[in-house]
Amino acid sequence: VVPNPSNGTFVVSGSIGHNLNGVVTAEVTNMLGQTVYTGNARVQNGEINHRISLDNNLANGAYMLRLTNGINSEVIHISVSR
Repeated sequence: VVPNPSNGTFVVSGSIGHNLNGVVTAEVTNMLGQTVYTGNARVQNGEINHRISLDNNLANGAYMLRLTNGINSEVIHISVSR
């Protein structure tokens, strides 16, 4: 995730460890477990490069980004500072 911390807009990029093509679900939640963003990201040849823009009214603080492909999931901690 670049940049982290961000102003609410960041890019998720890298290898997911498999030479897959398809879609993963990206979900951002706050520390209370409330979902503040849900979207889909394309995976091509095992690589993800997806831009996420969170709501401008979202409070500064810590959030969790969960990437799920239906079988596996990965959680990345992110910070928003505007």
